[in-house]
Formats: sequence, structure tokens, C-alpha cells
Amino acid sequence: MGLSAYGEPRFAEQVRRVVRTEGDQCRLNLDYFTHHSKGVEMTWYGGEPVLGSIFSDRMAEEFGMLEFRVRRFGRRTWILLLLCN
Repeated sequence: MGLSAYGEPRFAEQVRRVVRTEGDQCRLNLDYFTHHSKGVEMTWYGGEPVLGSIFSDRMAEEFGMLEFRVRRFGRRTWILLLLCN
């Protein structure tokens, strides 16, 4: 992201534990997610799908107050911030 050059890489180690790169591929550490084992809750709001949480408790422990950040920034924005920080 364009603003990432102005910040500190404070989540770099945590992100490396969640997303691994192997050659030209990225792999998720599924210990941090629940979509593969519990499925994803989805409802429709105003013609758009709204997804329930896909993160496990381990994700919240790793990054702290994750649900607050998701509510404040929106799930899509937070995921982009998390992966690009």
C-alpha cells in the first residue's frame, strides 16, 4: 500500500506466521482461520453479501483486539491492511 513506507513494520512477524511464501506461492496457516473447518456464515444486506468471522481465536490472540479493528475499518480493508503492512 502507498502509505506503508511511512509506518513501522510492527505486524511483520505476526503476518509471517499467518502467511507463508513458498517460491512463487502464498500459503495460509490455517490455525488462524476457521473457514475450512466450520464454514462461513453469510447473509445478504442491501444486495451485498456480509460474511461472518473467518478468524480463529488464535488470530485475535496474535494481533489483539481484532474485532475492534474489523468493525472500525471494515473486514475487507482490515484484511488488506493486515496482509500489506
